[in-house]
Amino acid sequence: MFNMINKKLINRLSKYIFKNKVCRRLILIFGDAFISQLAILFALILSKESLNITIFGDFYLLKSLFLIVSIAIYIFTGQYSSLTSYLGLRIFLKIFIRNLFSIIIVEIICNFILGSRNAISFLSLIVINTTFLNLGFRYLIRKFVFLYSENNQKINSKIAIYGAGISGINLAKNLDLLGGYDLAAFIDEDSQLWNRNIGGIPIISPLMINNLKGKVDRVLISIENISRFKKVEIIRKFQQLNISVFTIPSIGDFASGKTRLEDLNTLNIPDLIFRKEFTSQNELLFKLIENKTILISGAGGSIGSELCIQILKYNPKKLILLERSEINLYAIEQTLSEKNIKNINLLFVLGCAMNSKIVEKIFAKEEIQIVFHTSAYKHVPIVEKNPISGIENNVISTKVLCDASIKYNLENFCLISTDKAVRPTNVMGASKRLAELIVQSYSQISDSNFDKGKSRTCFSMVRFGNVLDSSGSVVPRFKQQIKKGGPITITHPKITRFFMTISEAANLVLESLSYAEGGDLFLLDMGEPILIKDLATQMIKLSGLEVKSEDNPKGDIEIIYTGLRPGEKLYEELLIDAEALATKNSHIFRAKENFFSSNIFLVQLERMEKALLNEDVREALSILKEVVPEWNNQDH
Repeated sequence: MFNMINKKLINRLSKYIFKNKVCRRLILIFGDAFISQLAILFALILSKESLNITIFGDFYLLKSLFLIVSIAIYIFTGQYSSLTSYLGLRIFLKIFIRNLFSIIIVEIICNFILGSRNAISFLSLIVINTTFLNLGFRYLIRKFVFLYSENNQKINSKIAIYGAGISGINLAKNLDLLGGYDLAAFIDEDSQLWNRNIGGIPIISPLMINNLKGKVDRVLISIENISRFKKVEIIRKFQQLNISVFTIPSIGDFASGKTRLEDLNTLNIPDLIFRKEFTSQNELLFKLIENKTILISGAGGSIGSELCIQILKYNPKKLILLERSEINLYAIEQTLSEKNIKNINLLFVLGCAMNSKIVEKIFAKEEIQIVFHTSAYKHVPIVEKNPISGIENNVISTKVLCDASIKYNLENFCLISTDKAVRPTNVMGASKRLAELIVQSYSQISDSNFDKGKSRTCFSMVRFGNVLDSSGSVVPRFKQQIKKGGPITITHPKITRFFMTISEAANLVLESLSYAEGGDLFLLDMGEPILIKDLATQMIKLSGLEVKSEDNPKGDIEIIYTGLRPGEKLYEELLIDAEALATKNSHIFRAKENFFSSNIFLVQLERMEKALLNEDVREALSILKEVVPEWNNQDH
């Protein structure tokens, strides 16, 4: 009981000292006054072989002058304005210079009054003693304040720091200043550091992290220039131990602007991929893209905008961005304007790819050579409820652009498709499958024209699954649900999807262009399908939270299941009946699937256009079933 009262009393006292500026400065002044005398005493002891009481009397004037002069200089040069919480080399140098200046003034006065000089070694000892005693005194005060402060009494988290380099050491120092954190260990892969310590904190091998289970709440990764794959590997290891992991950016990243303060609590989307992220720069693309005029439909969407950014690396002559959403077009315009692009013409067109007049005007004027068709309606439930609009947007836009591509002798046309086009169970997937068939038919027409001596447009398609953090992905929704405190809603506990990052998808789409021969359907290697519930769990943990469940009722975010929506299936596929053939890139495969003859198919496409024009839902869906017989349209 007595100890508890003592602690409370000391806490209040330390809080008063820390908060009250006058009190804090008075303590420092009296402390420095005592130190000035103690420093001279130590200097005498160190510089004299024998001591007697008369020697101390001889230095009465020196002691008095040094006390007065040093305190006066400390006050007027702002020594008591700096925070005692922060001690470093700069503070050391400032105190040293003040003490040096003080002893010089004192020595000048002593020479003037007594006409005698003190040895330089003796004066140097006074300066050195005073400087180190000043710093030691401030360090003790800082320790006292933090030891008995309320923040330090409440340990918020037991932590370990991954990385025992400069970045990790600086992080440890800052956490020590903050208080409330119990640092259990440093973890480092350098075997020369193992079994050593930093300030008494042990440095352990990554092979010993199992020993941290139950001893730490979270691990902070503080390593300069760590690769994303390595970071994910570290995160996986600690998640198996139910230990939260956070990445701490370097001070250099802050200074250079790579990392902003508001980014610290932002989920790092690539960390959600359960494999190594693919990146490359194909030199062949320079030959295909450099000095070319390129049009991207849906340029303000997730894939479209990333394609714009990546295409600029290959120095096109002109980039035409066609986008029906004013907000999306404005966003990509702002993004590209910040890149200070030179020698590349950018044309921002607000319009729809379904509008043949707009498309005709652009193609006739701009001498386009390559088209990337990314615009599409892709939200399954919305298109399911609005089939006419969904089919019209996904199908007619493809036909209009294919028509113009052949008419104006384009070199390449690339359609961005989806894994939902494979054995579709919804209107969106079936409409994208129909778009693939349109591209294949126009490829046949182009080949036929080439046989007659005309120029040939190389048509190709790229089919892949979900793109992380795109507008159609579950990731943005999960992020919002986590931000609101949950719950996260998933339709089924066994539902899986293929995932890749936006940058990966755009990179591979461009890469596929270099392998296109005409009528190609390319598939992107997206690794193994991911359980959506595992993705949600990963997002919760990477946000520094825990899943709330029957086993963990004190968790933060609950996951609930709402049932499959109309047209939704448990898993997606990338192939229908064809086999995937390898290309030079191990992440890109070529599929050869069965298609209709262009003569037969275009007649059915005309029927579809009439049904859409008349808004005849029944007829449009009936034709869609004819041309996409694998479509399971039980809901219609």
